[in-house]
Amino acid sequence: MGVKDYRNDGPDSPPQLEPFNLIGVLSGPSPLLSSTQALQPSKRQAMQLWQVFVNNVDPFSKVLHLPTAQIGIFKAIEHPHEASGEANCLLFSIYFAAITSISADEVRNVLGWDKMNAISACKRGLEISLAQANFLAEPTFISLQAMCLFLVRPHPSGYSSLTPEPRPLTLVL
Repeated sequence: MGVKDYRNDGPDSPPQLEPFNLIGVLSGPSPLLSSTQALQPSKRQAMQLWQVFVNNVDPFSKVLHLPTAQIGIFKAIEHPHEASGEANCLLFSIYFAAITSISADEVRNVLGWDKMNAISACKRGLEISLAQANFLAEPTFISLQAMCLFLVRPHPSGYSSLTPEPRPLTLVL
């Protein structure tokens, strides 16, 4: 998956995630960017994360109009290789929000991944998707929804270095 395995850092060192990387977003789409395909959960896992989002996150965030968003979400989950950059932005933000709303054991049951690795994969997927969608030059309603979802979720303690940079950036947009 290309995500660092934090379980081998030793018992006394808490997992620390890399901060949100705006370099790819600032530089725009690049052929050097890796694909999000390896970071995508299976269709079954994606549907489970969608349901977690609907049950645990949406009642409190109300960033999405579920009946409208659900059509695009299901289409992107069914055909991830055909999904646009903005659709992938929204998917990875939804996955991130869902994962941060459940326990580490639930994440392991749904994805088979360690929670911090799953969060890291979502963060990387969002970074790549934002760059592929050319978010800063051509923000869309869907990509803005994705960024808002990502920013309004509480971030795990090892993730605190992520929030200072993107929040002012989003406010400017």
